[in-house]
Amino acid sequence: MRNQIDTVDLGALIALPIAAGMELGVWSLELNVFGGFDISKTLIELGGAEITLPFLVAIASIIALVAQGQVSQDDYQDEEWYVIAGSMAVLPLYVFVPAFNELVTMADAIPFVLWVALSGVSVYISYKG
Repeated sequence: MRNQIDTVDLGALIALPIAAGMELGVWSLELNVFGGFDISKTLIELGGAEITLPFLVAIASIIALVAQGQVSQDDYQDEEWYVIAGSMAVLPLYVFVPAFNELVTMADAIPFVLWVALSGVSVYISYKG
């Protein structure tokens, strides 16, 4: 349904900000049970890019929101589309492009602002989709 948040999207709307915040370094989460487990630990390294569990969860959440909302370019005005596409590209750029990673980590406020933008856009996609 359009112009309301779909209940099907609630899992992705909860998981995306948590995972994106961990990936961008806004916060971290470590479990100290049975020897400890760092959730942000690198699972696999692809060409120098460190793939972590939060990255995979965030990408899966983005895909779920886009697939469930059946996002198409015709549903949004050009300005909205640019903000949506740009926000959704933040995490892949952060992981796979070292120059973008350095730009983001240059100041502590930048990851927080990107996290807020990504979280807001995810809710907007669910609402409009």
